[in-house]
Amino acid sequence: MFQIATVSPDQATGTVAELYAAFPPELGIPEPALLLSASPGYMERYFSTMRYFRTHPSLSAPLLASIRYAVAAKAGHVACVDWNGCVLNKMGAGPADLEALRAGAGETILDGRENAMLKFVLKAVDNPAAVGPQDLDALRSLNYADSDIFDALAHAGNMLAGALMYKTFAR
Repeated sequence: MFQIATVSPDQATGTVAELYAAFPPELGIPEPALLLSASPGYMERYFSTMRYFRTHPSLSAPLLASIRYAVAAKAGHVACVDWNGCVLNKMGAGPADLEALRAGAGETILDGRENAMLKFVLKAVDNPAAVGPQDLDALRSLNYADSDIFDALAHAGNMLAGALMYKTFAR
């Protein structure tokens, strides 16, 4: 499955086993998480970052899942598209919502404020140089702090990094 050594769930011990246990049994462990086991230290840091986002005071779980889904779709990261599609389905997203996310936002399960953040993130992913002060001011006018804007884009960046690793090592 991967070109580098990873730890299967039945062979996992210690930190890797603890991190695998965080996944709901009904969803299983996604392939990208299996890949992270190639570096238990990195895997632990990655999951620490995910815990940070899980309790983020301003960025909701549906917004973060939408960012992951849309960015994974842009990056051709099929495993994360599938996983985050299941997550979004559990949050109430239907086929039209997922299609809108694959197409670059539009009307989804997000409210207008969150959709504005999603559109900003996707604009930055597509063309970082096109982001200007007016984009940031628009988000600030929706009561997003600069740290929220940074975190939303960092979340997208993490997905792009994951896509690179997965597409390099998966076979």
